[in-house]
Amino acid sequence: MARVYDAVLYEEDIREVMPSGLSEEDSTIWVRKYVNNWGKEQLIIKKAEFNLADEEKNFDELVEQYRNDLLKFTYQQRYVDQHLDTTITKEQIQAYYEENTEEFELKENILKVNYLVLNPDAPEVDDVRRWFRASSEEVTTEMTDYAFKYARTSSFGDTNWVRFNDLAKFIPLRTYNQQDFISRNKFVEISDTTGIYFVDIVSYKIADDVSPLPYVKNTIRNIILNKRKQEIIATMEERIVNDAYEKSDFEIY
Repeated sequence: MARVYDAVLYEEDIREVMPSGLSEEDSTIWVRKYVNNWGKEQLIIKKAEFNLADEEKNFDELVEQYRNDLLKFTYQQRYVDQHLDTTITKEQIQAYYEENTEEFELKENILKVNYLVLNPDAPEVDDVRRWFRASSEEVTTEMTDYAFKYARTSSFGDTNWVRFNDLAKFIPLRTYNQQDFISRNKFVEISDTTGIYFVDIVSYKIADDVSPLPYVKNTIRNIILNKRKQEIIATMEERIVNDAYEKSDFEIY
């Protein structure tokens, strides 16, 4: 199919890597592109071999180091998979959180909110406004039913924390001072040509506060798992070295 100096590309080489199910026209296009790319790569390699000094072309040590690193990493991963205890209790997460609160300083403002987004022509907006500021279970049911019929998007009673910047991506909370805005507004209503937006700020934490535990629970879980992994690897490496010493497979002169 093609040749670059002493490198040859055969039809069977292409057949092994060619995607199945291509039309005749698409197959021709694919083969032509593959051959051109193969030829370009071979030409560049030949050019490099001709122009680079011998010491610049000696990759034996790099290849050996890469192989060793890959072997070590693969063995460590398999060993960790076989020995890692992935069970983490609420008490362990709570304890880590309380002992390391300095690690969980908020970098941005976060909120717990109820919100409702309507089209500009949504009906009974006055009722929605009244419902949204109420807190009885009956009114919440009415509001939920209304949201099911008319809302573009809504959320009520969600206990998850959301970043102010993420909320502002679909609700136009325009302000130059987020902290001032959050502290001064419990209920927010915004109307523009694209929609009507209701927001009830249930709770908030500002940047530099300590993150609430639920907000960093998954982060703590990952930290604990990573610490366990490192401990397992360290113990494994220590055992291997000690065994080698005892068997005289490792000697330092």
